[in-house]
Amino acid sequence: LFLFPFQSKGQDTVSVLYYNLLNFPQVNQSRISHLETIVHHVQPSVLVVNELTSLFGSNYILSGALNTNGVFYYEGATYVYGGHDSDNMLYYDSNILGLVGQEEIATSLRDINKYILYYKEPGINPNTDTTYFIIYSAHLKAGNDVTNEQRRADETLTFSNYLNSLL
Repeated sequence: LFLFPFQSKGQDTVSVLYYNLLNFPQVNQSRISHLETIVHHVQPSVLVVNELTSLFGSNYILSGALNTNGVFYYEGATYVYGGHDSDNMLYYDSNILGLVGQEEIATSLRDINKYILYYKEPGINPNTDTTYFIIYSAHLKAGNDVTNEQRRADETLTFSNYLNSLL
């Protein structure tokens, strides 16, 4: 669980909450009430999750944890099934942020997701003059054995090569 606040042009605080769902909703989907309690307490501008197992789970988080109790302004990126294991997803407060685009960086096990957001500063055209930021979501394979260590190394090498290709 991570929370990264930062100031954007001194006007708004944008906070990012990163949360591991532990194979949601495949394992005990009634845990949605715990996530709802957390997000309503923290009120993140951005929620990034991993270990999501289905489109149903992605939609359930939006309707069962984020947009509840009078809150209606959270939106989500497009859910992308990674095909191997579990997936990442990003949700954001659409009052202050917009999603420009997203990309999947394929690895040997779990995709790494790239999300590009922009700040909706009043009076500024998001196509010409705004603040953009990129969030990457990576969930590396856990475990202490040689096979899992190699999987992590492969995933991080793929990501490193991707970042180097942007230079």
